[in-house]
This record gives sequence, structure tokens and C-alpha cells, in this order.
Amino acid sequence: MIFIVLFTKYPDWPEGIYYAAIVFLLASATDKLDGYIARKYNQVTLKWCLKLLQ
Repeated sequence: MIFIVLFTKYPDWPEGIYYAAIVFLLASATDKLDGYIARKYNQVTLKWCLKLLQ
């Protein structure tokens, strides 16, 4: 979401696309790390938590 905001809010900012890409890549990397840790320790989301978020 932040990627889209940075990209659309500052279209004439020359470095904006680079900052947006960095934010996107950082978010992707932390998501991958979170998934790796969850699989390594066999962690799962609680069913009641999933219902709460829906």
C-alpha cells in the first residue's frame, strides 16, 4: 500500500519511484523472513484470530 501511495502521491518527484521500490523490497524481504521463521518453528495462525481479521 505504501508503494502505491509513494508512487501516486509524488509522480513528479524523480527519486520517488526508487524510494517506493525500496519500501516494497523491504516489505517483501521481511514477509519472506517471517514466513521462513514460522515454517522453521511450525507456527500457525490461530483459527479464532483468522475469524477476527475477516
